Amino acid sequence: MSEFVEEARPVPVAERLVPMEVDGLTVYVAVHEVGHRSGTEHEIGGGRQRLEDALDGLMGVTRAVVGRLREAHATRTRVQFGCEFALESGSVVAVVGKARASSAFTVELEWEEQTAP
Repeated sequence: MSEFVEEARPVPVAERLVPMEVDGLTVYVAVHEVGHRSGTEHEIGGGRQRLEDALDGLMGVTRAVVGRLREAHATRTRVQFGCEFALESGSVVAVVGKARASSAFTVELEWEEQTAP
């Protein structure tokens, strides 16, 4: 008899707008607070957040996915994914693939047949 055990994950409980710096300008990004009770205040650490810092983790995911797919030696590769932002321990982080019925990544690989010269 197999037993299903669900991993404990942070659950977004509130959404708020956080000012972030992008190329010297201020933009407001909608973020979900993760792991805090609804109605409690939470301080955003380190002053003004930078969008580039929030995207650093996303770039690591991108490099890992693209690096692995290159092993398929496809003629053309296309990877598409979306992300949301969360506020975790006072920092804005990118969140890829929330638990949903749909896939977090869409991957297309194409191979062209080589013709003899």
